Amino acid sequence: MAWIDKLVGRSPIGPMQKHMQMAILCAREVIPLLEAMSAADDEAIRNRRAEIDRLEHEADQLKHEIRSHMPRRFMMAMDRRTMLEILDYQDSIADVTQDIAELADQRSMHLPDTLREPVLSLAHRVLAACEQGQRIVDELDELVETGFGEGEVARGDEMITELGR
Repeated sequence: MAWIDKLVGRSPIGPMQKHMQMAILCAREVIPLLEAMSAADDEAIRNRRAEIDRLEHEADQLKHEIRSHMPRRFMMAMDRRTMLEILDYQDSIADVTQDIAELADQRSMHLPDTLREPVLSLAHRVLAACEQGQRIVDELDELVETGFGEGEVARGDEMITELGR
């Protein structure tokens, strides 16, 4: 069986799931960042930015590792381009979070009381969508293990439909 492993290559799905976890950790920092902005607490904004920067850096390191180890010439259960596209979407979660934190910190942005609830509500909805994306990525290994079986494909379709709501 070792020759089959060499032909197929190491699956990038596990590392991609770990990368998505890092991206979600970044996204979860937006709520405390917005609360600090609402309280006009510049020190808390700086602290949230530092944590987001740290998490985004870890996510970037994982992304580079995944890209450098993703098989180019070997067979994979999923198309390489599709896997890289998913990785880019995941990376954009961490990147946009970092962009928000940088702007809030560099410009000492504060959130007016009138915008607090609508902005926090929107942030919670965006975070929920990101977390649904994480659940989908977490199911990729099940999908591959079952050989893209009907039940797993239907479950994946259901999760994607839910994400679109």
